[in-house]
Amino acid sequence: MRRQAINHDMVGGRVLFTDSTQLKANANKHKYTRKTIEQDTQNYIKDLNEAIQEDREEHGKKPLPAKEEVKAEKEIRHSTTDPESGYMYCENKPEGFFYLDHRTTDMKYNIITDAYVTPGNVHDSVPYLDRLDHEITLFGFQVEAVTLDSGYLTAPICKGLSDRQIFGVIAHRHTYILNN
Repeated sequence: MRRQAINHDMVGGRVLFTDSTQLKANANKHKYTRKTIEQDTQNYIKDLNEAIQEDREEHGKKPLPAKEEVKAEKEIRHSTTDPESGYMYCENKPEGFFYLDHRTTDMKYNIITDAYVTPGNVHDSVPYLDRLDHEITLFGFQVEAVTLDSGYLTAPICKGLSDRQIFGVIAHRHTYILNN
């Protein structure tokens, strides 16, 4: 279907919009076990350290000593009825086991160009750059700009878009002032 839309010039591939929506999993939120998992931040940290070393070399400074790797661990709720789902808790949203459906649409005729499902406990920003690269490779898009909601406003995404020379329009997070 996407290929047909592209062949009929209904997809431009210049400006893409991405957001995710939650899909309720077929799981009871009270039936779970607790698991400890290793968080994967190593790729971003490695890229950041390389950029710092390059900048130090350009300015004639000595390289920083190598730091030992720190393994971050996180305890999660693992559903016994739907183990592929992820437990999600956000303010002003339902709590329980969900999936996230990440969808990207093209600006020209609002055609869906990518849909990708992750467990509900995977942050919006985690699969984004890989999915963007997947679309660019698969369809040969010449992406100039992307529009994202505030869940995608992270340093790795901003740097990734900058490295790809793609203009990012990302919503800011709301801050609320409480009246006393």
